[in-house]
Amino acid sequence: MKQETQSKLSPSALWARRLARRSGLSSLVAMHFGGALSDAGWYRSFRESRSVDRDGEAQPWYTYSCTSFLEPRLARDMRVFEYGAGMSTLWYAQRVESVVSVEHDPDWLRSVVNQAPENCSVLLRTDAVEYVRAIREFDPFDLVVIDGLHRSESVSEGLSRLDPRGVLIWDNSDWPEFIDSYARLENLGFRRLEFRGLGPISRQSWETSILYRPENCLGI
Repeated sequence: MKQETQSKLSPSALWARRLARRSGLSSLVAMHFGGALSDAGWYRSFRESRSVDRDGEAQPWYTYSCTSFLEPRLARDMRVFEYGAGMSTLWYAQRVESVVSVEHDPDWLRSVVNQAPENCSVLLRTDAVEYVRAIREFDPFDLVVIDGLHRSESVSEGLSRLDPRGVLIWDNSDWPEFIDSYARLENLGFRRLEFRGLGPISRQSWETSILYRPENCLGI
């Protein structure tokens, strides 16, 4: 049957098909129209340079494996604080009670605020000290996200407003400058789940980690 089908193709069509297979182009086309990357919306996020799913809805700029692990464990009564606002702010807002984010870039802040629902608060703090300490203005949170500037410094402040059952979400956790912070968190009883792989927009893999203690709000 295969030979029969091929015999009906013109020589130029056969040549194009063979070239596509040898170059890998046919595989790329197949992946674009089906498969995990297509289902996750990677092609759309790369094309638009926005962290979105295949339908254009906001996605955290975390690795896909971390987002998949995290989403079913979120609850409507949770409160989230983010160091670094973005598409994750909008994503959390659809799944939890409230989200507070601190951001240093006024233009980016306006972009997020223009899309944010009422249960989001995005704070502008251009000064480094004020940025790190912004979390002090609030009661404890269930999740504290480390995904902006001054990450190592933000952890200490973040812990001061982390609920006893709360967890940390740390993006780009494979950066070597964070090793000392992880050692300190381990001494405080935190364990670390590492999620490495692809995520929205980027062609390179990276790592997002969840740091948790026993009896945590995610049930890990």
